Amino acid sequence: GKDSPSGGIESLIPSLIGVAVLVVSVMAQRGFRGRASVAGIDLGTTNSVICVQAPSKSVGQIDCIPDPLTGSAIIPSVVSFLEPHERKVGPSSKIPSKLIPHPSHVVVGQKAKQRIDSHPHHTLYHAKRVLGRPPADKAVGELRNEVEFKIVEDEITSEVAFQVDDLVISPRQVGSYVVNHLIQITKEFLGHENVKSAVLAVPAKFNTLQRQRTMEAFKEAGV
Repeated sequence: GKDSPSGGIESLIPSLIGVAVLVVSVMAQRGFRGRASVAGIDLGTTNSVICVQAPSKSVGQIDCIPDPLTGSAIIPSVVSFLEPHERKVGPSSKIPSKLIPHPSHVVVGQKAKQRIDSHPHHTLYHAKRVLGRPPADKAVGELRNEVEFKIVEDEITSEVAFQVDDLVISPRQVGSYVVNHLIQITKEFLGHENVKSAVLAVPAKFNTLQRQRTMEAFKEAGV
């Protein structure tokens, strides 16, 4: 749950935002203009970033959306599942979603990161490291030695998954919750609901299955 000792989180900002800027630049080259409806997203292992073409500014100028809690554009790729007594019924719990459990049953980003010590078995992170991998993969063994949440095998896909109480959550689903959070804070920042598409950065080293699972994560988040 700690940031890298080599420079801390500040050292990650240029590379993460750099990827998002590149994505938005591609959007501009493809003729994107006007009201922001397409986002550039870097869904990272430790942190994520979402940027959009800056409203009412020239092509190439972007806004990277800050986390409302911290004001930072660097959003921890952490998802924590709320226990039943922690869940609140309100407008957010009634927003339609493909995600199960509903996004109102989780917290994402800095709020989730703050729960790593207090709710270690309900808080998932570094999920991208094992996306699309079998339980016997070396990366899975390494992650198992670093975290307290339970790592299991998904009986349907035979890929690695995480168990939270009676839920089996795939790394893809963790990514979906992060993307959903990024889209929601972007809608709030822009003041409209028109953000429905994204250009995403996918690591070159990802194999076909990992690329497929990444695409599924975005689709499951409604993007």
